Amino acid sequence: MPRELAPPMTAPDDSTPTPAPDDPPPLLGAWRNLYALVLGNLALLIVIFWALTRSFNVGEGP
Repeated sequence: MPRELAPPMTAPDDSTPTPAPDDPPPLLGAWRNLYALVLGNLALLIVIFWALTRSFNVGEGP
């Protein structure tokens, strides 16, 4: 039994607007602030996991 092929692709519809590349992000108002939040979150997670690893490390000293 032959498989049906997908319908052919069509040109994009111009009725849906795309955001301009210079638009600010929806959160925190500037890309710089958003990147700072992401890096701060990463640093916080690293510290939390380091502390958990250190506190639950079995067989080693303090």
